[in-house]
Amino acid sequence: MIDLTTVKELRALRLPGMARELESQLEDPQRYKTLSFEERLALLVDAESVSRRKNTIQRRIHEAKLSESQACVEAIEYHEDRELDKGLITKLATCAYIRDNHHVILKGATGAGKSYIAN
Repeated sequence: MIDLTTVKELRALRLPGMARELESQLEDPQRYKTLSFEERLALLVDAESVSRRKNTIQRRIHEAKLSESQACVEAIEYHEDRELDKGLITKLATCAYIRDNHHVILKGATGAGKSYIAN
């Protein structure tokens, strides 16, 4: 009973990642019984940290209002008529241009995939 209260309190404190991890630990106590208090606490903190990073990324993708939010470099189709330089696109995908303070301008015909690549 006290464990369920703790889970509820974690949710009330807006720590859902920790709450989910604690529930997981409570469902399978044998799996975690060999761990020390510090190790179990570290698992809870890690779960919350991962949850927050994931939520931040999802929120930023949503706020960016990308037209192709699921776009990925691997899905680009390099048809001959599109005249895409695969090496250049792969280099741009590393985002080194941001670190080097460079700008990127995409130009091409309608339907060439500029918006997709920008996403």
